Amino acid sequence: MFRTSSNPRFQPRNTERHHWWDGDAMIAGLYLRDGRVAYRTSWVATDSMKFEVEQGEGVYGSFVNGGTSGRLPEGAPRGKNNPQTNAGIFDDQLLVYFEGALATAMAPQTLETYGPYHFHGGVDILCTAHFKIDPATGDMLFFAATGPVITWYRADAKTGNVIVPRHRRRHPGPHARLHRQRELRDLLRRAKHVPLGRAGT
Repeated sequence: MFRTSSNPRFQPRNTERHHWWDGDAMIAGLYLRDGRVAYRTSWVATDSMKFEVEQGEGVYGSFVNGGTSGRLPEGAPRGKNNPQTNAGIFDDQLLVYFEGALATAMAPQTLETYGPYHFHGGVDILCTAHFKIDPATGDMLFFAATGPVITWYRADAKTGNVIVPRHRRRHPGPHARLHRQRELRDLLRRAKHVPLGRAGT
């Protein structure tokens, strides 16, 4: 079993605007084998975290409350990738999620960080942290919301590859456009439809 959480590694740059979601991502694993229990934790070593470790201090502001970090040091990633929202096993890897980036892949047994997971080249921007698993196939169902455009994905449980929609005539592509900007956070799976939910609903 795995759990991801927020654990600040450095003093926040602005404590008044700091939100607990801004805390650095830490994954915890609970392993049950042969009547024994093992517990292991590890930081999720994203590029932004590794840069802050090199600097010896936090360099990013609050992405939740709008705090600013000012001018970032040379070589810093543009934004903080903080995968502390969700975690799950897929494609024989532990994937940890943050709404504003690609998932981060880790080794399930050692919790070593591998790096960004892009579904073998099928996703190149970001994806929602609130994925669902199709109980009939084991496929992963998820979406990406970039501006007013939503892209819907299904990833194959056996290969990890993104599956192209089959009904192209009826469904021109897995894209939809929002008339008003919303922060989409979650989805439900139904037999023929997938309702999407925004923050606060």
